[in-house]
Amino acid sequence: MSIVKLVNTFTKAGIRLAVTEDLHLKVSVHNGVMTNELKQLLVENKAQLIEHLRQYSSSSGLELPEITARKRDAMIPLSFSQRRLWFVDQLNQGSVEYNSLNYLVMEGEFSECCFRNALKQLRLY
Repeated sequence: MSIVKLVNTFTKAGIRLAVTEDLHLKVSVHNGVMTNELKQLLVENKAQLIEHLRQYSSSSGLELPEITARKRDAMIPLSFSQRRLWFVDQLNQGSVEYNSLNYLVMEGEFSECCFRNALKQLRLY
């Protein structure tokens, strides 16, 4: 399997690969995605993956062009989603309810250490 196909295999599986500045392979993956077969492919091709990603990142010119505002002659119409958000905001001005999926009210003393440990167990921190 070519290195490009191998990278595509990992990408399609939801596995993100990157090379750190000290040339270590960084793998980002959600629980349950990394199968034993994919682990084996990763171990067997680690050196080639590091080299490919190193070359790709250095040759791709990771510096992106600056984003600049365009001059417009007229107002651009809002999308349906933007109009819907505007309408909801007009009903409850300043409300953040539309953006909040859910919330939790906690009472008592707050322990930042315990909170961080809980987030780590949930893999959110």
